[in-house]
Amino acid sequence: MASDLQSSENLATSPLAAEKESKTDLEKDQALVYGPPPDGGFKAWSVVACYFLIAFVSWGTSLFSWGVFLGYYYGANVFPGASLTLYTLTGGFTLAAGTLAAPFLGNLADRFGYRPVVIGGALLSGISYIIASFAGPGQVWMIVLFQGITNGVGAQASWMVALAAIPSWFSKKTGLAMSVAFLGSPIGGFAFTNLTQALLDRVGLAWTLRTLGFLTIGVIGVFSLGITSRIPPQPKKQTFDPATFKEPVFILCFLGSIVSNFSATLPLFYMTSYGAQLGIDSTSVTWILSFLNLSTVVARVIFGGLNNIIGPLNILIFCNLTGGLVGLVMWRYATTYGTLLAFSLLYGATGAQFTAQLPIVVPSIWGSEDSASKLGVMMASFTFGSIFGNFIGGRILDANTFPNPYSPVGYSQDYTAVQNYTGIIWFIGAAIFIAMRIKITGFKLFVPV
Repeated sequence: MASDLQSSENLATSPLAAEKESKTDLEKDQALVYGPPPDGGFKAWSVVACYFLIAFVSWGTSLFSWGVFLGYYYGANVFPGASLTLYTLTGGFTLAAGTLAAPFLGNLADRFGYRPVVIGGALLSGISYIIASFAGPGQVWMIVLFQGITNGVGAQASWMVALAAIPSWFSKKTGLAMSVAFLGSPIGGFAFTNLTQALLDRVGLAWTLRTLGFLTIGVIGVFSLGITSRIPPQPKKQTFDPATFKEPVFILCFLGSIVSNFSATLPLFYMTSYGAQLGIDSTSVTWILSFLNLSTVVARVIFGGLNNIIGPLNILIFCNLTGGLVGLVMWRYATTYGTLLAFSLLYGATGAQFTAQLPIVVPSIWGSEDSASKLGVMMASFTFGSIFGNFIGGRILDANTFPNPYSPVGYSQDYTAVQNYTGIIWFIGAAIFIAMRIKITGFKLFVPV
């Protein structure tokens, strides 16, 4: 009893507790000026609905469909001489370029309002697809630059900034609201992986990219009109308080995010090429990738209901541990259509939750004040893993690729090293988040955080 009391006192006097106390005072001041968050109602849930549709398009067309494009580019040798490492890096650039720009985008939103930044992102992303559609056989650099980098910045401006508007409308239901909002991305992945493959089969690469570009501009442009923060823009606001990096909890969260992103997207990107090695046709592999996204939807519904009960950080740790186990053990035995489908379903429900769960952890610990700026800095941590993690994964796979005239695709690839790499990285990320949890709660197991 005395030890528990002492642990509570230590927690209360920790830097995190001090920040929470400061955050609470600030939110009380905001409540006096703007009123308390409605924690529901038409306006609040309309912001969630608009974000859902923005994420549906921005995530569905960019990150989740990249596995389809990667399989098409590499399998059909669209750009002769381009390596698998380059294509993997391009998918990584889609996430990395956007996350690198995230602090700047978050600051723009805090200063001038969320809607203009979201609209600008839709235009940048859509125009990038259209420009990339004119790439010729010797112009893979156009795919890297426009489908990868500038599209990534535009997509990030749309979904990340729109997401940051949600916490200002909710208090007790923040976890539920953000979980519902995040359903848009995997549902978009389910829809756009199939749509992308169908378009590639029917109209070819150029018009597939143009179609995605027009859809991005149209859909996100319309639903950005519903994105608004309850707290008005504050033009004189500081971009980000550097003192936050003196807080051990923030540092651990930042490091955990960096490490986890070294392996987060590899199963998504390699699903089509791995399936081709097994002799599974492109349409069937696309459906496997779609069901991975569908399992992500189901898991997010379940975790959305548990966030306020178990705690977002506890769920994040669970997803990292089980994602590592699935990647390290189950992937290597996925050698048939059925077992690959089972792997994709389990990975979608665990490891693929990371990019959605981390943005729920951030406001749950640090509050909604400066949410766009602070979330932007945290999302910038994705940059390192997205670039270097995908580069390492691509190099590992290139080193284990050999000509094979008897293979359905003309070459053979040994994925064992990539599978080991994926699983081990997930476990290291989980260990860092466990250290973060201990820093917050001590060694108490049954504390929702």
